[in-house]
Amino acid sequence: MDDRPATEETKPKFTPKSFEFIPKLRDKKVTICLVSGGP
Repeated sequence: MDDRPATEETKPKFTPKSFEFIPKLRDKKVTICLVSGGP
């Protein structure tokens, strides 16, 4: 379970969990991606 501590956060992946609790670091990047229309 703890195989990837910060790998998932650093990875530009979009998952249902990310939308539930978007990290502050990805908050801005996710917002821009969402506005742009995804990756």
